[in-house]
Amino acid sequence: MCHKSNKTEKMAKLFNPVINYSDLSGIFGYQTITNKITRSTELYNVLQSLTDMAVPTKESDNLKSWQHFYMPITKIEERITVPFRISHDCNTFFINPHTNGLLKVSKGEEEAKDKTDLFKDCIRLAEMMKEQGNDIVIETVPYDIRKGRILGKHVMEQIMPRERKEELLQRYKEHQNKGLKSPDICLEDYLNTAAICYTGAFPKDTDGKTTREMYRMFADIRHGGMLDLDPTSTKAYSEWYDGDERTGSHPFEIVYSSFGHGIMLIPPKDNEDNMFDLRIIDDGLAEEYVKMVETMSGTDVAFKAPSFKHVLDYLSGDLYFYVNTGVFSLKTFQYHPSDENKEKYFRYIEWEDLEFVKWK
Repeated sequence: MCHKSNKTEKMAKLFNPVINYSDLSGIFGYQTITNKITRSTELYNVLQSLTDMAVPTKESDNLKSWQHFYMPITKIEERITVPFRISHDCNTFFINPHTNGLLKVSKGEEEAKDKTDLFKDCIRLAEMMKEQGNDIVIETVPYDIRKGRILGKHVMEQIMPRERKEELLQRYKEHQNKGLKSPDICLEDYLNTAAICYTGAFPKDTDGKTTREMYRMFADIRHGGMLDLDPTSTKAYSEWYDGDERTGSHPFEIVYSSFGHGIMLIPPKDNEDNMFDLRIIDDGLAEEYVKMVETMSGTDVAFKAPSFKHVLDYLSGDLYFYVNTGVFSLKTFQYHPSDENKEKYFRYIEWEDLEFVKWK
């Protein structure tokens, strides 16, 4: 374990916070418009004194906001600081800590000692920062709540070899250089093209299946009447496409995902290139998408895959993952400052600079 810095020791001497990091969610609750208002004139006046120390980050009509204040709290017996923002509108303060909670404060007779003491400590810390600079905060904001970015290759368990990535890109480029264009299509053409994608990504599951059976197996069930069309009529397909029947449906989501959309195969009629457009929304289907593009690249079907290089960059670890965003996705990484994680990841993370309010 690292020794405490002089700034951390100074924090321990000057502050004895009544609030623990684990208590923040209880104090601030979830961020909803129905959060109960704490009606305490004493707390309101303390917040007024705090915000009077700094220039608003944003200001319009009656709304003012200050984006980068810091509060001293305790976390496992260590004194730390965490960022929060304050807004003021309609005689009410709105306080949001980095945890995305919400505390509303207006004037009234309610007792709020713990909250008042917390923000009195914020004033004391602000006075120190105003006089001595921001170093005390820079050294006491924990790295598990600071934001940054790290290349995927440093956190992914497996990555695509660079040779494989270059091979796939070259095959796709060669196919694009053919300059293929698609004629008007019918339902049968669409299902045949989707079947090429399915057999590339799911060879075992599609063995012995018809194109229609494949579509029903993997696609979003909301086909908007597409499967009811005359399968060989380009006129029927065009009129259906231009009509309102498919509104609100997902006929082109050939691989369904519960996370937004999965993999989409947009027919040529939807773009000016006269090409099928194969795109991906759900990163969890990245490997299947690559197999589809690889298989399509070995055909004479006119198609483009605008997401292909991005997906290959992701699978090969060449994309940045965002650190400590508070939002879960396959391209985010939560850093926990244990000795093991510090050894494995810390030196690879590009940390964002902390931001601060401007003092008056």
